[in-house]
Amino acid sequence: FEVGSDYDSSMAKFYKPGRVVVVTNGKYAGKKGIIVRSNFEQTKTKKYPHCLVLGLSRYPRRVTKKFLKKIEEKTKTLEQKLNEGKVTKDTLEKLKRFGVFVKTYNMSHILATRYKVQDNLGIDNHMDKMDKIENAIKDLQTKYNGVKDNEEKKEETKKLATEIGDLKNRLKVSVDDCKVQVGGELFNRYMRGFIKTKENTEENEKIASSEFLFTKLKF
Repeated sequence: FEVGSDYDSSMAKFYKPGRVVVVTNGKYAGKKGIIVRSNFEQTKTKKYPHCLVLGLSRYPRRVTKKFLKKIEEKTKTLEQKLNEGKVTKDTLEKLKRFGVFVKTYNMSHILATRYKVQDNLGIDNHMDKMDKIENAIKDLQTKYNGVKDNEEKKEETKKLATEIGDLKNRLKVSVDDCKVQVGGELFNRYMRGFIKTKENTEENEKIASSEFLFTKLKF
């Protein structure tokens, strides 16, 4: 399976949710990500098999005492500026999360690795929400296409166009919310470290998953 070649159906087993992949094209070329969703069929907007990929836009620095002290000092400075009204709350929150990309890729623009992870980083709720919005957009778009050329239904056409625009804005907000939630989750796990405890098995599984992503794969 070569980059830029036609999709080979025999490779379908590799491009499934949870598979760690390397992006080979675009802004995030060279970055690793996890497949969130796969579509092996062509759609109206995408005439090729594609995957929704989630990844870190930049690998985090190594956690050291100096690094932690710097983060703590920067946090205190921003909190003081926030109280004085010089910065927004979002500026402070950005410090406590990693930059994340969520992007759809042609399967010929990603390379599957032999690694697979079970941890979905808590994005299921976001994906369900985005699915509902996308389905609503498709339904309205079908209605819009049926009346847009009818001179007698100009008001209905205008109303549908406005509703579609509103839904697209909601979809963008949902994607941003997903990035914020995942970025915050990854930041907390990374700062927590990878030392396991004896008491909590579920927590240890999360720690092992985080260690695998950050140390073994350089996610």
